Formats: sequence, C-alpha cells, structure tokens
Amino acid sequence: MQRTLVRIVFTLLALGLAASSMAADTLSILKTDLHADGRKIEVVRLAGGKTRFEVCGGDWCQAVIASKSRRYKSSDAWDAAFLMFYYFDANDEYRAQRANHAAFLMRPYQKKCDRQRADQRAIAACVLKVLGDQSGFRYLRVQYDVGARCESIFMTRSPYFSRAGRCMPHRE
Repeated sequence: MQRTLVRIVFTLLALGLAASSMAADTLSILKTDLHADGRKIEVVRLAGGKTRFEVCGGDWCQAVIASKSRRYKSSDAWDAAFLMFYYFDANDEYRAQRANHAAFLMRPYQKKCDRQRADQRAIAACVLKVLGDQSGFRYLRVQYDVGARCESIFMTRSPYFSRAGRCMPHRE
C-alpha cells in the first residue's frame, strides 16, 4: 500500500514537472521552429512602458502588446503569440508538428471557451480574449513590406482581422 502511494506521488510529481516545463517552453519552441529559419522573434520596449512581443512565422507577424500598468507574465505573452501564429497563420505541416503544444496551452481554458464554439479558431480566439482580459494584452497582425511596417488590429471574435490599422516607414 505504501509502495503504491509512493509510486502515485512520484508519477504526479513527474507529470507536474513535465507540464511546467512544457508551459515554460513556448519561447524555446518558437526559437527552435522559427528563429532557426531566420524569421524574427523579438521583444521591443515601447513608449509608455508597453512591451511588444513579436513573432514572424508565416505571411504575417503576430504581435502581443503588453501594458506596464497591468501585471502580466512574459510566458503568457509568448503563449498568446504562439496561439495567434498556430491558429491564424501557420501551415498544416506546422499545425501537425505542434498540435500537442497548442492543445496543452488551450487546456486550462477549455471549460470557459469550448461552449458554443464550432471550430478551433473560435476556441483559440476565446483563449486569446481571456489572456487579454487577464493580462491587458492587445493583439496586432503585422506585415513588413517595401520599407514599411503595416499593422492591423487582431480581434478576438470573427472576422478576427480588422481593416483598422496603419503603415509606418521602417528600416531593418
């Protein structure tokens, strides 16, 4: 009996360590998958104490804007950037490769976000909304094109992509 209890405790500890290492691993996954191909992953300090977490993986870049006035964890910002890329920009091959990590990130929000949502994109948008509400995140889609940085607001409800945005001169 005692031996069984010890095994259960060790199993639970191992599962907890695996889960916590997986949760903290989103930035490493993004760096391994995207940065190695020369794609951009960066953190930029903005005026007013804001921080932009930006991931460029496909045709667009995903940006999570975090406000200094709200408490947030940078790991949550990277999780949000990963979910934006995975569900709204990645190709099918990448989705197959990282399906387990996406499911892991969405799991804590299942009860809140699974109700009355027909597809995975809608559930992911709900998760992004919850993360945004908790941490004060705003989301942008960004494209770098011929010397300009163009951004548009990413909405956490369909149609997701807004025409509202702006373009600014940009130098690499």
